[in-house]
Amino acid sequence: MRHLATIQKITNIRKHPNADTLDICNVKGWEVITKTGDFKEGDLCIFFEIDAIVPEYSPVFSFMEKRKFRVKTQKLRGIVSQGLAMPISILDIMRADNHLNKGKIKLTEGEDLTEILGVKKHDPEAEKMRSYSRKNPKKNIFVQYMKQYAWFRKLHFKIVGKHTKNFPWFIKKTDEERIQNMPFVFQQFDGEECYYTEKLDGTSFTGAIFLEKGFGFFRKFFGTDFYVCSRNLTLYSKNDTVYWKIVEQENIEKKLRSVGKNIAIQGEIIGETIQKNKYKLKGISLKLFNVIDIDKNYYYNMKEKIEFCDTFGFSLVPHIDTLVLKNTMKVSDMIELSKGYSEVNPKILREGIVIRSLNNERVSFKAINPDFLIKYDE
Repeated sequence: MRHLATIQKITNIRKHPNADTLDICNVKGWEVITKTGDFKEGDLCIFFEIDAIVPEYSPVFSFMEKRKFRVKTQKLRGIVSQGLAMPISILDIMRADNHLNKGKIKLTEGEDLTEILGVKKHDPEAEKMRSYSRKNPKKNIFVQYMKQYAWFRKLHFKIVGKHTKNFPWFIKKTDEERIQNMPFVFQQFDGEECYYTEKLDGTSFTGAIFLEKGFGFFRKFFGTDFYVCSRNLTLYSKNDTVYWKIVEQENIEKKLRSVGKNIAIQGEIIGETIQKNKYKLKGISLKLFNVIDIDKNYYYNMKEKIEFCDTFGFSLVPHIDTLVLKNTMKVSDMIELSKGYSEVNPKILREGIVIRSLNNERVSFKAINPDFLIKYDE
């Protein structure tokens, strides 16, 4: 779960060059504009990341009503601000008004307050998929306890997964971390050779063939062996969503079965009816960014992904360039690198980039183009 509201430290406070009453400060790798005097260097704050929906029930957030209580990227007097930093003292106000969910607050740097404060994520894709999901049943204490064991999680998924539409347990969901939350990456991976691809503004797709050994005839009882998924759900029944449409259009099930092993692909569907079709495309298309050997839990490297796509008739997300991470780099360098125009449509700003290690696909992060976010009010 994404930590949308956390306790963080205010660092690097400096005056806004175009406003006497505003400061620019850093929270982790984020640059945030605050009112002059609200914070001192080293103060703790409650930081709300962009896409957070703050609770409208509390008067401390009444100033956010005109923004529909959503934290967005914005430009104030020519300077981009990403996120919302508020004093720790708002907790006392919310507590006095009985506007805090149950939960103990330790007031330590990094503590997650998302659930305690009732913060939600702005996620149009999830809202669109809501009609294909069902209400979660009341949690069973025994089941929750047993889920600490891998064998039980697998068995539980096989028996009830197709009814709850859970995302497959054997695949990680697609959600790269933003560079602003990983400012340590340059020190930790100094000298790491990487490549970066365009982050496309579409809808996330996962398709997989997974045949477990040992179940034989009973495999059909436990569920399907071909999985079609959105970012968060498995869509077991064919329907008129773009996920099943792309499966039919690209003949994905047949292609994956021809690989001859348990395999998963992940990519972005772009085109008509998706995110207002910013790329001005006709129809829909799928661009892969991950290929996963499920049995080995191995993510194909760039060379292997190119060979896979050439062999089985898939298309990759646009490759842009390579770079070497250095300990002298800053978050702002990656943000600047994210700017530019799309390889899909050169007249359209690109959403951002995804940086991955050439040697280890699991070392990855994304940088979102602030110009894109401001233009499309995201």
